[in-house]
Amino acid sequence: MNLRRFVGLDKPFATFNREERNLAAIFFFAINCDGNLARFLSAAGCNWPQDDWEPAVYFEFTYIRDLWKQISQDDQKRAFILACIKTPKNDWLADCPIEDFNRFFGAGPNPSKTQIQSPSRWGLRRFDNNIEDNETFLAVCMFKWAFNAKPDLVIQTGPDQCVCIEAKLKSGEGSYPGSKEDKAVFRRRGLSTVRQTSLQHFALIELLGFETEFVYLALKRPAEEGHRFVSWAAAFDAMQTEALPNYMKQTIAAMTSGALSTSAASHPTNAISACQ
Repeated sequence: MNLRRFVGLDKPFATFNREERNLAAIFFFAINCDGNLARFLSAAGCNWPQDDWEPAVYFEFTYIRDLWKQISQDDQKRAFILACIKTPKNDWLADCPIEDFNRFFGAGPNPSKTQIQSPSRWGLRRFDNNIEDNETFLAVCMFKWAFNAKPDLVIQTGPDQCVCIEAKLKSGEGSYPGSKEDKAVFRRRGLSTVRQTSLQHFALIELLGFETEFVYLALKRPAEEGHRFVSWAAAFDAMQTEALPNYMKQTIAAMTSGALSTSAASHPTNAISACQ
């Protein structure tokens, strides 16, 4: 006996695949088809690509992580970190041994003696012991998280501008920190958690210097304020999908049917809008 036979379900998996990343991947494929990028940007009310710039769409935008790998000199890494993060120990951190620098920011469990480690390796509960004031502590946390962040889809529409798309199906917006132990540190310090989209603002605008428009792509309008919302149904309706493989069209139909009834159908003028 196997599960498929036990359930007695013979319809294609594409018709009941509930995986959020799969739908995002289909969207990525569709938006790269002829003309669909322009159609989506227009429907979402986003800026057009700059003249003489070929737009590019990235799935899981690991720009910060991979850009860091392009820095070969430890002096440059140290200088950039200290330019972004101001602590009472900055004078000492500028000249201390590499191992001590890494240890201060909680890189571990065994800090390197030979190279400045990526902020993605910093440990919140370890640098909690070295940073007293909450403002500096939160700044270090944001810097660390930015190196691990992977916005779902980013459309680069110019050398210094982009559109960031957070794609959700039924899950809500995430927040930082994620682990129970790290959350306990925040509670002890009296700090509020950081919204996923707030970290994206920091990473793309402040850390990378992109002029960024943010779009929240979901089945229904999020409860949180401040999101420019596009329903899945409206996003796919704006694009040409006739040429997509049949299994992709089946998934689109199955996964957006709720949005068509609750967003696009019930509120046709509000399927694409900015939450005020």
